[in-house]
Amino acid sequence: MTCQSTRAPNSPPIKSSSSRIYRQQSTSKSRVPPFITTPTKYSNSLSLGLLQIATLIVMDSMNLLTTLSSQDKESIMSLVSDYEVGNVFGGSQSGDIHVWSLYTFFPITRLVGHQSSVLCLTISIDRSLLFSSSGDNTVRVWDSRQFGNALYIVKPPNDNCGDVLSLAWCSRLNMLYLGCQDASIQWISLQCLKTHSLVNSSKNIEHDSNSKLHSGSLSPETSFIPELAGSSISPLLTTDGISHLIPSACSSPHLHSCRPVHHKFFDSLSQADLLKAARRRDSNYNLSPQSRCQVIDSRPGFKTENDQLERFSTADSIHVEGGIEVLFIENKDSISYAHFGYTYSLLLVNLNDQPFLVSGSGDATIKIWTVDLQTGALIRNSSKLLSATLSTHLSPSNPCSPGEEDLGAVLTLAAYGPTLYAGYQDGIIKIWDLDTFTCIRTLFHRESSLSRSINSKTMSDVLTITVLDNGEMFSGCSNGLVIRWDPSFHRVCEWVSHQGSALASCFISRQAKRLLLTGGSDNCIKVWDVSHANNMVSRLVSGEMEIKDPAVMAMAFQDRMFRHLSQFVSYRSISNDAHREECRQAALYLKKTLVKLGALAQLLPGEPGRNPLVLARFDGKSSSPSPTTSRRKRVLYYGHYDVVQAGDEKDWKAPAFVMTGRNGWLYGRGVSDNKGPTLAVAYAVTTLLEQRALDVDVVMLVEGEEEAGSAGFQKIVIDNKVLIGDIDVVLVSNSCWLGEETPCMTFGLRGVIHATVSVTSQRPNLHSGIHGGATHEPVLDLVRILGALVGTDGRIQLDGFYSGVRPIHEEEDKLYNEIVDHLTKSGNVGGSFQDSPITDIKEYLLAKWRQPALSLHKIDVTGPAHATVIPSSAQSAVSIRIVPDQSLEQIASSLEKFLQAAFKSLNSSNTLQVEINHTADWWLGDPKDAYSVAIGDCVEEEWGTKPLWIREGGSIPSVPFLEDEFNAKAIHLPMGSASDSAHLSNERIKMLNLEKGSNVVAKFLKKIAKI
Repeated sequence: MTCQSTRAPNSPPIKSSSSRIYRQQSTSKSRVPPFITTPTKYSNSLSLGLLQIATLIVMDSMNLLTTLSSQDKESIMSLVSDYEVGNVFGGSQSGDIHVWSLYTFFPITRLVGHQSSVLCLTISIDRSLLFSSSGDNTVRVWDSRQFGNALYIVKPPNDNCGDVLSLAWCSRLNMLYLGCQDASIQWISLQCLKTHSLVNSSKNIEHDSNSKLHSGSLSPETSFIPELAGSSISPLLTTDGISHLIPSACSSPHLHSCRPVHHKFFDSLSQADLLKAARRRDSNYNLSPQSRCQVIDSRPGFKTENDQLERFSTADSIHVEGGIEVLFIENKDSISYAHFGYTYSLLLVNLNDQPFLVSGSGDATIKIWTVDLQTGALIRNSSKLLSATLSTHLSPSNPCSPGEEDLGAVLTLAAYGPTLYAGYQDGIIKIWDLDTFTCIRTLFHRESSLSRSINSKTMSDVLTITVLDNGEMFSGCSNGLVIRWDPSFHRVCEWVSHQGSALASCFISRQAKRLLLTGGSDNCIKVWDVSHANNMVSRLVSGEMEIKDPAVMAMAFQDRMFRHLSQFVSYRSISNDAHREECRQAALYLKKTLVKLGALAQLLPGEPGRNPLVLARFDGKSSSPSPTTSRRKRVLYYGHYDVVQAGDEKDWKAPAFVMTGRNGWLYGRGVSDNKGPTLAVAYAVTTLLEQRALDVDVVMLVEGEEEAGSAGFQKIVIDNKVLIGDIDVVLVSNSCWLGEETPCMTFGLRGVIHATVSVTSQRPNLHSGIHGGATHEPVLDLVRILGALVGTDGRIQLDGFYSGVRPIHEEEDKLYNEIVDHLTKSGNVGGSFQDSPITDIKEYLLAKWRQPALSLHKIDVTGPAHATVIPSSAQSAVSIRIVPDQSLEQIASSLEKFLQAAFKSLNSSNTLQVEINHTADWWLGDPKDAYSVAIGDCVEEEWGTKPLWIREGGSIPSVPFLEDEFNAKAIHLPMGSASDSAHLSNERIKMLNLEKGSNVVAKFLKKIAKI
């Protein structure tokens, strides 16, 4: 269902947001504001072609870094971020506030307490306070650093104020301002709140003094308005371009704070009564205070000092609800009819060190209220009329639209310098000059080509505006469209950000990252990179730009790395005959990318019918040789661009070959194995290259047949050894950590022998009812000889099989003890251990990593799979994992001899065939080697903890070969975590792991230049 803006001659009484309906009161029109309270999909008018166009626009203009999802299927109604610690808060339709980290993009916690939608969020960075307003008629105050229950509940002076739609915080005066559904503006001083200690996160989070979160407040340096500063006036910005300064009603100072018990729905004012009271207020400003109080007291349902019920006040007593102290706003701290419609938006601005409150309403007006510097109250005892001329700039990109002045509600406000941005219903944005109170520009959101294609004439209401620190503006509307405007108000680009409405947005600049966050009715927050990284990187690589800030440049490369990875993943580079062309295109794309990053790259042809290899070389720019050689050191990185089949698409949460980001994870086939780590290494090298800090040569050798056994790889390397050059160390990144949080270094891999064992009869398939028991059955023969491979004690029966296993040494034993201690303390023993017959953690790891093993994978038969058929042949896939110091050739020969002997003992008329399909030798590194120590130190420096040195039970055939061929040590840096699901559905990797993995490689390359 899509909520559309409509007109109604008469609106029902005020309802809560929980009723899913809003009706807007106004003197001339009544509209339904565009709050989407249920998850929505694209309307039927949005075709698949438009979706594809929107996707292309995103790729060309805005980089979607990741999606943050709360998993509760609720719209994100409001957003705010804490730039000091790097957290973002999202208020949901259900009433919960979700908290994510902008360092890892992982969910941290959720704040629970509101009983209805969280309509607005604002934050006090200096006091570590988070404020949330809701449709439950309350505001809650939270500790924004130490998460838990709300610190306070703030309640309006009467229950019929409706939903609290907007908030504004004045840190200078410690005042909180509330905009309500009953057209009132209220305020409360929080100066007396108890102080809260901040969480000292300096050990874990690097603070950026240049980080800024732009919430729309004006700087103290902006122009000063003497008329406003010297008097108590409230300018009213109307659609006719005239600034009217209208005083507001005040309540009697003698009124006691009372707490009437009213029902928010049944006791609320009708629209007629509301408008009459509002007009009475404006017509009685010349009356005495006592007369004005009589007018206010005559409101239906309002309880005066003579009523028996008295309001709890913080000055009189403490009221507690659910263990949380309640703060009541006093009647005097409220302007009952600040507008003729809902107070949708509030914004605090500072004009020459004087605070002013800006309010936008459903009556299509904007008011600017003077704030008393002593009390924080809105001053309302005088009026003055200012005149200004409308000056709307028209251009080809901003044509005049019929009926443009027929505006609806002011739904959102933002400010930058002396400029105020206001978003209206029907897709209009007005730009106001706060020096002169004139409208200087009118922008039309609905003039977008995408907006017209979506047929959104009645659903293009501007719901959110965010202005960046450079004056750029992003506006989002109810059809999900977001438009980027430059500081001169020209449309730069546009894209469909959400499948539904773009309800909220905020901007954060941190550690050279410039992120736009949008919350939508599709139950998620999307994180967009709004940095100008594309041009920066191309200029860096071409040498047109000098590096001045390495952090900025490194972040530019990381952001671009994710864009390249997204395109890299889109190639279905499955190493089989059906995908040869896709593999070739993937290789060409990788080559082109590496060339852009500053490498000399080429394709090396594979064997006939096999995929090509990508060979790239980055030359160090330093002329100084290595301390130990007469030349620069040369590092060979080995990786692969081919992937395994995706399997059943139904098992994937998103298309396997479309990279998607969710809560800090990147999903897609190949993101972990091995496209993601390969690009991370390439960007690490390029970062150093552009910093003029690459003092080693780096050769990247990326093959396309690793998942199919690396057929022909060794021959190609030997044939091109001169082109590759002398190698000092081989770098590999093709495995995962032991767990999720602690980084690891891999120093050992098992070898493998893959064999096919077949038993074939000379006769065709037979019927078991006719021939059963009277013939040698191939399946039975096969099962017998395979069963003989393993004894009843589980030991493999091949002659001399265990004699070559290297005994564990003291230093290695210490590494295992460290792993056991880590697993025990963390409680992360692993799910596979729980299902193992081995109950000791250490013995379990030894069995997985450094003990040989035999596995039977499947048995295939010929003929129909029918219970009465005796197949004429049967075959089985067998693998043996070998370890140091077993001989690959000896074990393969022993397997064949054992099976032949076992089959011979059967005296069968059938025929046995043993075929060795593929072999890979074991590999064992040395954690004490200089290169291993160097990269271990780099891991510790980047992650803040020492890595665990682990071994793997799998095999990578090219690693031992490259070591032997180039007489160079190999080191293995895994980037993925244990739950990456490589080769499985929903393969994924943490964005943080790729970023830090790239940083580790960069540190390592700098360090080894001095070895």
